[in-house]
Amino acid sequence: MSFRSLAVSREIRRAALALCVLALMTAPGIAQQTAKRALTHQDYDGWRSLQGAQISRDGKWVAYVMQPQEGDGELIARNVASGQEWRSPRGYRPPVPPPDGTDPAATQAFIALGRLLRPSFTADSKFLVFNLEPTKAEIAKARKEKKKPEDMPKTMLGLMDLATGQVTKVERVKNYQVPEDGAGFIAYLKEPAKEEKPAAPPAPAAGTAPAKPPKKKDYGSELVLRSLADGTERSFADVLDYTFSKDAKSLVFAVAAKKEETNGAFAVTPGTDAAPIALLAGPGKYTKITWDEKQTQLAFISDKDDAAAAQPKFKVYHWPRGATAASEVVSPKTAGFRPEFVVFEKGSLCFSYVGIRLFITAAVAYGLSIILKGVHIPNFIDALILVIVLALLNTFIKPILVILTLPITIITMGLFLFVLNAIIILLADKLMDGIRIDGFW
Repeated sequence: MSFRSLAVSREIRRAALALCVLALMTAPGIAQQTAKRALTHQDYDGWRSLQGAQISRDGKWVAYVMQPQEGDGELIARNVASGQEWRSPRGYRPPVPPPDGTDPAATQAFIALGRLLRPSFTADSKFLVFNLEPTKAEIAKARKEKKKPEDMPKTMLGLMDLATGQVTKVERVKNYQVPEDGAGFIAYLKEPAKEEKPAAPPAPAAGTAPAKPPKKKDYGSELVLRSLADGTERSFADVLDYTFSKDAKSLVFAVAAKKEETNGAFAVTPGTDAAPIALLAGPGKYTKITWDEKQTQLAFISDKDDAAAAQPKFKVYHWPRGATAASEVVSPKTAGFRPEFVVFEKGSLCFSYVGIRLFITAAVAYGLSIILKGVHIPNFIDALILVIVLALLNTFIKPILVILTLPITIITMGLFLFVLNAIIILLADKLMDGIRIDGFW
């Protein structure tokens, strides 16, 4: 072998040795770079989801909330043309799992929660309105101090000026409304003021039955009408319910005060100092304030004429926008309204699309005694109690019966479920003295 060949062989061995040494030196670093860390709960909690996305009416702004699984969220308003972003803390709201699709009430509650999370643009796209929840740290501190529910941190209202990004905060706001088409105003209802608990009643004398506690009543709180142009505000006391017209030219509210003679339904025109117009006033409850589609009229129900009764009966009232007062349109004495029915306080009230018809809800359970000849319900109060008893039986007893009779249900291809429904109704009959069910056939 020549001298030259030996030299080349040595150089190849040296290069191979250098490459081996280099590989041994870099292998740990490469392994460290390619090794994957296992995910932890802390990683899951930090994942953020986009919620409540909204677009302004002029299409220039988009707003959304970035909410982690655990932690405080952030509101972001972004100008889609310039890329300018305004940010504001959003606070903490525990994640809520999706509801069972078979439960309409849970679904509606979930939808209502979604509305609370969504920010709202004003019609002129100049302001963004949103809820500011307490931070997770504030909630944890309050729980650690074992504060009562009324002393827990409350939701605030945030008003963001999109021209500057400045956020105005209003404390202890229960809810708010932004007019759909009109601009320049916002209305919000504040949390009720904390009250001292009344002293406990004296113990009853020996041999006498304890007095029944008074029926709990819902009282209103302060309603604020705010001008977004200059920040001026008007306040209305003891408001329990309210609604803005779409054009922001009428604000209608119901008063529920401890001084019941001040109760009523009132209308006020934003931007003026005129006193509210009393649509209907006096002791009683005023609720279900409902506009028609064109916003030219509204309806509500009240028990003003029967407020002193143990079980007051409600009437339906109608107010054409601009009129000086509301008028009665439906009552137990109305022609064609069956005497065994009453206007149902918890039911719905709505206009037809064109606004020429008004739909109300009467007590359906009481109507069963008219439709089904074997079912005897003596009065409306017993009908309401029957509804509650049936709800409890369907919630706690029926699921057990369904499981126990599952083989029979499968064999009968589901027809046995009708028998279970009959059993539940018969159980309600046995539990109630005022109801009598002779049979189903």
